Amino acid sequence: MRFSNSRQPNNFYYDGDDNNFDMPPLVHARRSGKSHAANAFLITLISFLTVGFIFLFINAWNQSSAARANGVNTFQAVAEEMIPKQIVEVVTGTETGAGDAGAGIDLTNATPTASPDIVSCDGQYVITDTAADDSVTFSFAGDILFDNNYAIAASINQKGGNIESAFDSASLDLMRSADVFCVNNEFPYSKRGTPTAGKKYTFRSDPAHVSWLQTMGVDMVELANNHAYDYGPDALTDTVETLDGIGMIHVGAGRNLNEASAPAYFYVDGMRIALINSSQIERYDNPETKAATDTTPGVFRSFDQSGLLQVISAAKSQSDFVIVLMHWGTEKTHDPDWLQTDRLTDMQQAGADLIVGAHPHVLQGMTYVGDMPVIYSLGNYLFSSFTMDSGILQVTFQPSSKQMTQLRFVPMLQSNSTEKVLTGSEKQRVINELRSWSPGVNISDDGTIASALAQ
Repeated sequence: MRFSNSRQPNNFYYDGDDNNFDMPPLVHARRSGKSHAANAFLITLISFLTVGFIFLFINAWNQSSAARANGVNTFQAVAEEMIPKQIVEVVTGTETGAGDAGAGIDLTNATPTASPDIVSCDGQYVITDTAADDSVTFSFAGDILFDNNYAIAASINQKGGNIESAFDSASLDLMRSADVFCVNNEFPYSKRGTPTAGKKYTFRSDPAHVSWLQTMGVDMVELANNHAYDYGPDALTDTVETLDGIGMIHVGAGRNLNEASAPAYFYVDGMRIALINSSQIERYDNPETKAATDTTPGVFRSFDQSGLLQVISAAKSQSDFVIVLMHWGTEKTHDPDWLQTDRLTDMQQAGADLIVGAHPHVLQGMTYVGDMPVIYSLGNYLFSSFTMDSGILQVTFQPSSKQMTQLRFVPMLQSNSTEKVLTGSEKQRVINELRSWSPGVNISDDGTIASALAQ
């Protein structure tokens, strides 16, 4: 609608220009008041955000003092306290690789272990770097023996003490590539003590041989076995101190029951995995291998399994996955005995997710109780000069889902005081033997293990 000079709308003043209408004074005042209120709000908001940012910066500066003292540049150290980790990594150019698995844990007070990628922190072992993205592999092998009076150590000593000479390259790669590699340490490290009277075989290793574990790539050893106490309490205590001296993680024995029964808790990318080690050998009330008590050293015994079930239950309440490493069974037979088979349901109901066995010195078969796999015996690993089938069990987890994603057995051969990975027809022979001992279990040609019910 077009207005003429003779008649203007009541709400506007005309200034002589058809395109320039001015607001009446009251409307102008109202609009001006709203503008001032908006400006005041913006100024208040900006002031609040500025004060908040300054507070966060001062707090982050204080929090990052330890990181800056350790050589982290100022911007990165402060930013990591203020900004989500993923953003900091992009801005600073410090993106973590496929295996930086300790994120989310304050490692300020962490102490090193024998492994460069595992630290001890707040009562658990934090895996700080893994071989693959969103994946962590625990590998397990059977019995080892480093006593100078027996074939393995004698052979290694003849080769200048080079334990690498006992393995082929594939075996070394297999051990060292695991994020956590564990063996059954079937002897004490000590120069003290006396051999158990009347015992047919008593073992003891020079403490200097503990370095062989690191060369192999071992991250943890099992001590709950019937030879850890062969030279008495002093030698067992020496063993604990020797392992602690190099930061080697150990389970199953200690200076008292609290140490002997304590699980090893591993943390990786938000997932916690507990490992428990116990022995039901020897199977009588007054064994030569003494049980740890509240005040005396020994192994964590479970001939009476009530204590073991309590430890499993407690570990499950604090973990996503519980692995029980059992020293059990009858020597030199491929068939599990009743003290292996009859106790599986109790352990599964207590919270065990996987059971891995040792002691028979030969391979035994596998089974499932519900969705809990049971590997009855991994046999010898580097224990004697005899030719015997052997192998490594690989257990792979996906931390983001907190699930076990693969269980796999790698066939190997112990022969002439050495270990090697089997291939071709020899590998297939071992796989076929395991299948014959493992009804209800599917074992693929590459060694992958699964319940037949899951297929």
